[in-house]
Amino acid sequence: MSRVIMVSALWGFTGIGFSQDASMGKDFFELYQQFEEAGDYKKSRRYLERAVEAGHAPAQTLLGSHKLNDKDDLNNRLHGLGLITLAANEGDNKARHILANLFLHNDLGLPVNKQEGLRRLRELMKEGSAEARYVLGRVYLFGFGVDKDEERSLVYIKQAAENGHPPAQAEMADASANNIFKCFTNDSCFRFFSICFRR
Repeated sequence: MSRVIMVSALWGFTGIGFSQDASMGKDFFELYQQFEEAGDYKKSRRYLERAVEAGHAPAQTLLGSHKLNDKDDLNNRLHGLGLITLAANEGDNKARHILANLFLHNDLGLPVNKQEGLRRLRELMKEGSAEARYVLGRVYLFGFGVDKDEERSLVYIKQAAENGHPPAQAEMADASANNIFKCFTNDSCFRFFSICFRR
């Protein structure tokens, strides 16, 4: 099977034979976190894998993210993509954000589908995601897969900042201080600046 066909098949990936005992997965994930915090990485990895096997979506997202970052092993990246897709299908918001961003751009050798990425970001935004608003604002700011629209960008980034998204708040403060967006008032600049420095 060619790599493109295999990757395309994974984008539509809906499940594999994990047991769906949610309470067991949660327990394994908590053990993972305890061993990780204690610095016992061998045991923490084992419990993370058990949580994944039990179908725990946050564990699938975490392990999938680690595997996606393996630049040397395509099979690991594909496995990571499969885990992220599973978690996103289970409704894990972090996985849904990762998947939307992967559709927009990636340097992993995976197919890019900007329209699908934008559709997923808009869906997350309608559900109230400040992160999705921020990413969509940057997409419009730089014209990434859409027509460049600084006004729309400003609206999305400002909404994300108002919803407590720290990078959006910092960007708004920086943009206001440097007069990048001319439609800011000094009051909004001061407000966002003070929010950023309180953190």
